[in-house]
Amino acid sequence: MPACPTATIPPRVRVAIGPERPGIGSWDWVGQDLAESLQAEFAVSTFRDEVPACDVAVLVKQPPSVGWGDQLPAGVRLIDCPIDRYGSAGEIDADWRLLRRASRVVAHSPLLARYFCSYARVEVLDHHLKYSIRLRESFLDDGPLLWTGVWLNLRPLVDWVNRHTLPAELHVLTNFEGHACRSAGDFGFRARNRVRVSEWTPARHATVLRESRGAIDIKGEDFRARHKPAAKAMDVLASGVPLAMNLDSSSARVLQQRGFQLAAPHDFERWLSRDYWEQTRDFGRMLQETLTLPRIAGRFADIVRQVLAEEQHVDAA
Repeated sequence: MPACPTATIPPRVRVAIGPERPGIGSWDWVGQDLAESLQAEFAVSTFRDEVPACDVAVLVKQPPSVGWGDQLPAGVRLIDCPIDRYGSAGEIDADWRLLRRASRVVAHSPLLARYFCSYARVEVLDHHLKYSIRLRESFLDDGPLLWTGVWLNLRPLVDWVNRHTLPAELHVLTNFEGHACRSAGDFGFRARNRVRVSEWTPARHATVLRESRGAIDIKGEDFRARHKPAAKAMDVLASGVPLAMNLDSSSARVLQQRGFQLAAPHDFERWLSRDYWEQTRDFGRMLQETLTLPRIAGRFADIVRQVLAEEQHVDAA
């Protein structure tokens, strides 16, 4: 009796993601969550310095060392996610060797994507919602205003708040690590407004966001600030919390392209109105549906497969 043929099981594509940097926003938000979500599709590993044997290496934020890209084996495809890596267009041009090594650059802001097109194929991919809460379904006409972010990004907010009188207390959630300040005055806020500063934690973020009447963000004018992804803004809006932001910011421009007009921070009447909250709620409901982790991870998995298919086509030719 002839032996039954043995089915050949193709090996799983090996994807290595790094460098691991626990506590750094880009790793916690993008690297770690992607690594966990892609495990159903690929054989996923993470790395700190040396890249393990893999078919595709995913670089999140900064390479672990100078010349890292030159040390990748020739057969490894590189997908580069340069989140907040560059402080100027000149820095991007100076990094041409690493960027040309990439099979794909994944930009998390459409305004930043054009700077990479000379060096690699570019995909624009949103962050998934990570710090949003259950969508607010009723109008809130009382409570504090909220700002969240790292203390290094506080200066534009401090300058703006010190020139205006806010209609409610401002609650600032930020990281205390690396900074000796603890009080509002320590951070530069003047006494004209009621400002409370607390250390950011995921649980405190959710609690204060839930009780806040609105949220505010003031972006700076440097290269990084002008090309920030709209991730933080989308988290707030997806929670149904009315957000005000300077209208020349990258987030405001990206959201306008998607059909949502943010309120200006000085326009208290619109920002804190029922009508604007209803617009926020409707837009937030759409974001809750489209920016889930499974959807964003699915799009990233498609990019991995496209990169592999392109390389196989070149090899066959």
